[in-house]
Amino acid sequence: MSEPVFELLSAGKRFGPVPALAGVSLTGGPGERVALRGPNGSGKSTLLKLLAGLLVADTGVVRVLGAPPATAPRVRARIGFCTGDERSLLPRLSAAENLRFFGALYGLAGADLRARIDAVAGEVGLAAELARPAWSLSSGGRAKLLLARALLHSPRLILVDESTHALDAAATSTLRARLCERAAAGACLVFVTHREEEARAIATRTVELARGRVVPGAAAVRGGVA
Repeated sequence: MSEPVFELLSAGKRFGPVPALAGVSLTGGPGERVALRGPNGSGKSTLLKLLAGLLVADTGVVRVLGAPPATAPRVRARIGFCTGDERSLLPRLSAAENLRFFGALYGLAGADLRARIDAVAGEVGLAAELARPAWSLSSGGRAKLLLARALLHSPRLILVDESTHALDAAATSTLRARLCERAAAGACLVFVTHREEEARAIATRTVELARGRVVPGAAAVRGGVA
C-alpha cells in the first residue's frame, strides 16, 4: 500500500474562542482527488492552510509526506497551493515573469525553468498571454496564472481553494482535466468547491465539513472529468 501523501489526525485549530477545526482526521494518497464541501465557516480553507504549512494545528497531528509541513521546508517545496488570491501576484510583471520569480523560489532555474513555464502555460491555457502584465489579464487569466504558479514545480500535494469560479465553461473543463491528469501521474489533489457538479466531475472522494468537523456518514462521490 502506498504511503499517504497527507495525514490529519484529530487536528484542531482555534482562532480565539472560535474552533475553526475540531478534531478532524483525514488522509489522502497518491492519485486521490479529495473534494472539500460545506458552508462558509465550516473549516475548509483552514484545513488547506494546515496542509500547506501556513497554519500550525493547536491539537492533533498534521503530516505531509511524513513530516509536519509548517516546520519542514523540504515538504513545503513539494506542495502547490492555489488560493485564488490575486493579491499574491506581482501585478506589474508579466505572467512569464511572475512564473520565473516564483519558480526561482522553488529552486528552479535556467532551461529547466523555461521549459516548465512553457509546459504549464500550455497546460492551463495561458501560453498566448505570457507576455502580458498580470494586472492586464482578465479575471479568468489571473485564475489561470495562479494555478500555473501552483503547478510549476510538479508538487506531490496540490491544494486548490475554489480556482474555477472566474472561468468560463470551456476553461473550467480544461483545468479540471489538467488537475485530474496531475493526480493520475501520482499527485494528491485536495480542492474546495461549493459546486456539487464540480465535486462529481473531479473527486474520487468528497468530504463534507460543518462547524469544523467532518460530517459523519457523508457519502463518497466517485468522479471523473466533466
